[in-house]
Amino acid sequence: MTYRNIYNSFSGRMGRKQLWFAFVPLFIAAFIVLMISLYAVRETDLWVFRFNKVVVMLMVMYPVLALGVKRLHDRGRPGHTVVALVVPWLLHQITNLAEFTGDPLTRNSLDLIFFAVNLPITIWFIVDLGIRAGEPGPNQYGPEPVAAVVAPAEPPKP
Repeated sequence: MTYRNIYNSFSGRMGRKQLWFAFVPLFIAAFIVLMISLYAVRETDLWVFRFNKVVVMLMVMYPVLALGVKRLHDRGRPGHTVVALVVPWLLHQITNLAEFTGDPLTRNSLDLIFFAVNLPITIWFIVDLGIRAGEPGPNQYGPEPVAAVVAPAEPPKP
């Protein structure tokens, strides 16, 4: 699987090792872009930080969704299950931008509700997609990723 397929394709399966090798550089790149964008605007306003964070996260949303869908396929689940992770997070970011939530000094009840919803979902996705093994053998989404990489070549015919 090429890098183009890893970050752009929603079909096929992806193993745990491939997921982490693809996700970590993406996370580091997003963090660096966020820090550079904040340094470039030289802004200390909390709203500007929130806005920059949402813009950077939206930039990496497509590749993250592609990774999540392929990893869900490896676990034998439909790819649209990734919406369960994205929708609560996106709603929280929208309320942060609207300044209903997200004040680091005073948490309100809506902050706590989002925290109570997002934390278990995030932990579930990390454990289920990042730690647990995929389905052995081929499934409806394709061959097993590890088997596809280490499959022995056919012996030559006499």
